Amino acid sequence: YADLTTLGVTLAAPADLTFINSTRNGTLPAVATSSSQDAQVFPLIGKVGMGGMDLSTNGDTLWIVNLYEKKLIRILLGNPHKASLTAADVTQYSIPDPGCASGSWRPWAVRYDKGKIYVGGVCDAGTAGARSNLRAYVYTFNPVSNTFNGTPVIQYPLDYTKGATHTGDAAIGKNWEPWRDTWADMFKGGVLSAGTRTARPQPILSDIDFDESGNMVMTFTDRGGHQLGVGQQAIPNDGKAYNGYINGDMLIAKNNGNSTFTLESNGAITGKTGTGVGNGQGPGGGEFFANDLYPVSGSVIHQETVIGASLILPGKNEVMTISMDPLNVWTGGVNVANLTNGTNVRRYQIYATGPGANGSQGKANGLGLTAPGC
Repeated sequence: YADLTTLGVTLAAPADLTFINSTRNGTLPAVATSSSQDAQVFPLIGKVGMGGMDLSTNGDTLWIVNLYEKKLIRILLGNPHKASLTAADVTQYSIPDPGCASGSWRPWAVRYDKGKIYVGGVCDAGTAGARSNLRAYVYTFNPVSNTFNGTPVIQYPLDYTKGATHTGDAAIGKNWEPWRDTWADMFKGGVLSAGTRTARPQPILSDIDFDESGNMVMTFTDRGGHQLGVGQQAIPNDGKAYNGYINGDMLIAKNNGNSTFTLESNGAITGKTGTGVGNGQGPGGGEFFANDLYPVSGSVIHQETVIGASLILPGKNEVMTISMDPLNVWTGGVNVANLTNGTNVRRYQIYATGPGANGSQGKANGLGLTAPGC
């Protein structure tokens, strides 16, 4: 429909864009189940290309986050949609930069809601930063005046304790970690016949949604799950196979009614108490959505399974979350949770990957955003 790079939008440095569009096609295997490495793209995850995107309610405007230039892209599609687009249909607006200590600002999430655009991102602590430098922010954009409010509607640290990536393998971590761009910085755990467990939970605020009370649900994808795969090679290749494991998360914040929000604490917001009070896996020592785990009953193996996208349908009182291992191991699908108390409602498996058969993404990030079709 449109190539944004021909309409005045820069989505990567020229050399990186050339590599991704052309040279890279000759470096990856033609067969999906062949192991490989993608060394030049490995450090670019979350830094180039497009992040979140959302349509206005009437469908005439598309909003996209430009990860490279850290701008909000507005595309005038028309209603009905135009047959083709020109540069005049595309405008960009600089997203406020909160000023990140020992790292860079990384926006990604965007949501159109009740006449406002919400844009979320994180401070990545990527310049030799520590966990204490990781922080999330959400800003609002007025599509009438075409201006951002420079004061975030919510901001909070991301150095809280999370659940385990794998309860039997402490080496692959559980906390959010500063962004890193080299294979050596990935955590290596147990060695299985299918490959070595590998992870590094790195936060990307990837999705924003709202319940019927206006409370904000924020979903985080694990950047490590985009850098890693299943049965893949090290960089440089050491002849061994490595399997990526994710550790995403989902948080809820109370709508204060004055254009500000208050993050959950110990698994609760005012008027709502979740399933993970006191479980030690969220801000304030608990988490509202504590059933983002596998398996949902019995001995828990993965305490955080969020891949990084959510969907709330008005009237359902539920949030659908794209997740790893919803029903079985080495799978991807969706978990559905109750918005009143965070309890598990139902689960659905979309794909399965046999260990060592890397045609899909196993326990790494293998699914993207979901949207309703009415």
